[in-house]
Amino acid sequence: MSDWGRRIVLDLTFDQVVPLVLEELQREGFELVGKVDVRDALRRSFNADFRRYTILSVWHPALALEAFRQSPEIGAELPINAVICDLADDETGIAVAEPFPSLSNDRPWPTERLDLLPIKHQLSNRLTAALARISHQARPPLSSAA
Repeated sequence: MSDWGRRIVLDLTFDQVVPLVLEELQREGFELVGKVDVRDALRRSFNADFRRYTILSVWHPALALEAFRQSPEIGAELPINAVICDLADDETGIAVAEPFPSLSNDRPWPTERLDLLPIKHQLSNRLTAALARISHQARPPLSSAA
């Protein structure tokens, strides 16, 4: 995992991955609050050609409410972004930001906002579960040996 989130590469097309990511995030209680078609935006703004690239902004309303009650300023770190992009050879990449990055170990906030750590961990665990199911569904079936 890099310092900006989690990454996986799937042997599926972009058109297969986008609905799969949405479905699995929704299974974990996340709701879509924004979607950016980066390719289209760059084409409109700069007449630039770019790979298929979508940013999905999601949040978990129940956990967000809990976090807001403890720390109203945590809204600056919501929603959580997931990126889906075309890669070479019909592969698709997914990267998901870590929730509440200001609560990471190298920042001063954890000592001040320990009450938010359980929410961060719940969000992180839900993201991990969704990505694990996505990875599992993308694996090719095992061939039976004769």
